[in-house]
Amino acid sequence: MSGIRYPEEFKIEAVKQVTDRGYKIGQVDLEMNFVKGKQNGLLRGWFENGQSQIEATFVDGKENGLTRRWHENGGLSYEATYVDGERIE
Repeated sequence: MSGIRYPEEFKIEAVKQVTDRGYKIGQVDLEMNFVKGKQNGLLRGWFENGQSQIEATFVDGKENGLTRRWHENGGLSYEATYVDGERIE
């Protein structure tokens, strides 16, 4: 064992990926971090084909910084900047 303690939210999401979505153990479709029960840091997600689906940064559970989403074919579908969870122009 590595000694890493994963938050309950991470464990629940990992089980869903295997049981509900049919992913193989070791195949990841979403990566996120939690600190004291709130999402913090980089959120990354991938389509089943390995193509990036989303990248966003969170601070205390709110989007902060650049958020990008892609189509499964790799084309950019959305890009916006957020401050404290609010989209800015």
